[in-house]
Amino acid sequence: MKKDIISLALIAVSMTACSSVETKKIETVAVATVTPKPVVKIVKAPKIVKVVKKYKPTHTLTRKSPIRKPKKVVRNYMARGSASKYRLGNHGTKTASGDVYDLYGMTAAHASLPFLTKVRVKNLANGRSVVVTITDRLYDNSKLIKLSYWAARNLKLIKNPARTVLVKTF
Repeated sequence: MKKDIISLALIAVSMTACSSVETKKIETVAVATVTPKPVVKIVKAPKIVKVVKKYKPTHTLTRKSPIRKPKKVVRNYMARGSASKYRLGNHGTKTASGDVYDLYGMTAAHASLPFLTKVRVKNLANGRSVVVTITDRLYDNSKLIKLSYWAARNLKLIKNPARTVLVKTF
């Protein structure tokens, strides 16, 4: 017991002597109490395995899609409004029709036209026009149509996507 107190006092004195800046001398008195050592048991945590389901498209992204016909045919539809484009991050996501959005496809989203309807979109600022297929739903009522990146690029809508366009079925 005396040896523990003496060794603790020597350690405390040596620690205060090692400090480089000392303005006042402080006398330290060490009081040691004997307590039983706690028993520490180390238990390994179980490994947590996360199951992540990855989206697997039913077909690969190609420019050639299977030939399908729309269930309803809309005739004589014509509307004028503003167009927007898909973001680049949407490439490979599923659309409302079940197809996979292809960045380089000539597709579009519309609020009310049936899926697989082909429409001609004309940029009224420069006179360019493209034919796109409706494969997605547009839930934003402020825009008339939402074009794929490639269709917007062909219409010169990349830098200013909020141009006025004319949408016609044929």
